[in-house]
Amino acid sequence: MTGLSALEPVSAVEVQAAGVTELEAIEVTGEGGSTNRIEPLVRNKVSTAPESLPAAVSTITDEDIRTLNVGRDISNIYRRVPGVVANNIDQGDTGNGFRMRGFATNGTHGADVAVYVDGVPQNIPSSQGGAGHGPVFMEWLTPQMIKRVDVIKGPVSALFGDQNRAGAVNIETLDGGDVASSIGLDIASYDGRRANLVLAGEHEGFESLFVADVYKTNGYRKAAETNRDNYFWKLSKVFDDAKYSARFSHYESDFKNDGYLNLPALRAGSISRRDTDNLYGFGNANRNTIVVNRAPAYDEAGLYYTGYYENFRRVRAISNGTFTHNYGKDDRDIYGGRVAYNFVYPEIASLMVGADVRRDKGDAFRQQYRNFEPTPNFYYDFDMDLITYGVFAQGQYKPFDSLKVLAGIRYDRFDYDIDNLKFRNADTGYHSSVTTPKLGLVWTPIEQLEIFTNAAEGFRSPAAEYISSGSSSALPPSQTGGQINSSVRPSKVT
Repeated sequence: MTGLSALEPVSAVEVQAAGVTELEAIEVTGEGGSTNRIEPLVRNKVSTAPESLPAAVSTITDEDIRTLNVGRDISNIYRRVPGVVANNIDQGDTGNGFRMRGFATNGTHGADVAVYVDGVPQNIPSSQGGAGHGPVFMEWLTPQMIKRVDVIKGPVSALFGDQNRAGAVNIETLDGGDVASSIGLDIASYDGRRANLVLAGEHEGFESLFVADVYKTNGYRKAAETNRDNYFWKLSKVFDDAKYSARFSHYESDFKNDGYLNLPALRAGSISRRDTDNLYGFGNANRNTIVVNRAPAYDEAGLYYTGYYENFRRVRAISNGTFTHNYGKDDRDIYGGRVAYNFVYPEIASLMVGADVRRDKGDAFRQQYRNFEPTPNFYYDFDMDLITYGVFAQGQYKPFDSLKVLAGIRYDRFDYDIDNLKFRNADTGYHSSVTTPKLGLVWTPIEQLEIFTNAAEGFRSPAAEYISSGSSSALPPSQTGGQINSSVRPSKVT
C-alpha cells in the first residue's frame, strides 16, 4: 500500500553527515515595472555622434541591413528611412539618386545630399559620365561591407561640406571583428547569378575583412545586361589609444540598358518585352580606392584623420535619337584628406576643429555617338583641375542639464582651373569661397522628451559648365562661342 507523507526538514548536520555540501542561499532582488524600459534619449548629450544633432537623424545598422533584400541596387538600404527618396538612376550601374523631403534637386540625381564613406566624399563634381553635378555612385558598396549608415536631414553639421544642402549621409564600413566569414550564392531567372565571399578574422589585434562580390544578369529586356565585380579589403588595429585602418576597394562594371517599354502597348499585346523603340544605352566603369583612417579608440576626444586616393573612370551612353547617343565619360584622379581634433569636457562641452582638402583632376566630356561610333561633335568637353579647401568648427555646450547649445561654421574655398576643349576661348580659372554657419538648441525638460530647433546653411559648388559655358548642342571644337562666368557663386540654402 502506498501512502503520502509530508517531507521533514533536513538539518545541516544531517546533510554534512551524508557527505553532501550545502550551498549558501542566493538572494534575488528586482525592481517592479515593465521590462521594456525607455532608454534615455541622446540628443541632449555632448557627443560627436550624429544622434546628438538638433535635427532628424535616422541610423541603419548592419543588423538592420541583414534583414533587407538589397539585391543589385544598394539604394534599397535607404528606402526605409522616412522622408528619403533613394533610387537607382536608370537601368544598369548608372548611379544612385538621393532626395530628401522638402528639397528639389532639379533633376541632378544625387545632388544636394552630401554622401561620405569612412570620411571620404562620394559626390562627383561636374560629372559628364553620370547625371549632372554632384551625383553619387554607390555600386561599389555591398551590404557585407557596411557597418552603419547615418542619415542627417538638413545642413546642420559643419563636418560635411559640398552638396550638404538637403542633408548628409555618413556611412561607416565594417572591421574584421564585426562580422563572421560567409559564402553566398544566388541564382535567379534571366541568367541572374550572384556569388559573394566574406573572409573575416582577427589575429594578434589585427582585424581583417575581405569581401568579394560578383554579379551578372542578362535582364528582362533584350539588351539589359549587367556584369559587376566588387572587391574590398580592410585591415585595422588599435595602437595605444588610437584605431588605425587601411582599406582598398576595386569595382568594375559593364552594362547595357534597353530603355523603357510603352505599358499600354505591352498590355495590348502589340509589342513584347523583347522589343525596343530606340537604341539601347550602355556604359562601363572602373574605380579603385585607397583610404587610411585614424580615430580615437576608446572615446571621442582626440585626433582624427583621413587620407585617400581614387582613380575613377565611368562611361554612360544614353540614347537620344534614332541613331545617336549622348556618350558621357569621366576619367578622374581624386585625392585628399581631412584632419580634426576633438576637445571634450565630459558632460559639459566639446569642440571639434579641423580642415579638409580635395583635388579632382582629369577629363569629363559628353560626345555625340552615331550608330555606336564617335562623331567629332561634343556637348561638353572639359579638362579640369578642381581643388576645394575647407576649415570647420563645431561645438556643443550645456549651460544646464536640460539645455544644450550647438554652433558650427564652415569656410570653403574653390580654386579651379578649367580648360574648355569645346570652346577654347572659354578656358578659365575660378576662385571663390562660401561661409555656412549652423546654430541649434536642444531642450530636455524630462528624460523622455526632447524639443529641438536649428537654423543652418548649406552649399553646393558651381558646376564647370556654369563657370565656362556655351551652347550645349552637339558641335565640333572651336576657338570661339564660349562664355566665362567667373562671378557665379556657390548656391546656398538656409
